[in-house]
Amino acid sequence: MSLHFLMCCGIPVAGAGTAVVVEGTAGALVVATRAVALPLAPARVALLHLAASTAAALLPTLGARLPRAVLAFALTSVGAPAAVADSAVLGHRLLTV
Repeated sequence: MSLHFLMCCGIPVAGAGTAVVVEGTAGALVVATRAVALPLAPARVALLHLAASTAAALLPTLGARLPRAVLAFALTSVGAPAAVADSAVLGHRLLTV
């Protein structure tokens, strides 16, 4: 059964809203990487997003720039040029505002 089916039938699903937000923001990063022509598989980009957002959440900082820096680092760690990774992160930020 899909999550949408369970929610429509009134079956409570713990964390369903969070899952939708995470999938949406990961999808936005996939779209942004496609827009700057990064040849990365969507599943790999989604895993990078999940790892980067987890790392950014675990680091105790007050700045809002850390998640973007971690995303850029994650993209450069798999071989993306720094300028292209920064462009993809900026596109991701514009899509998720």
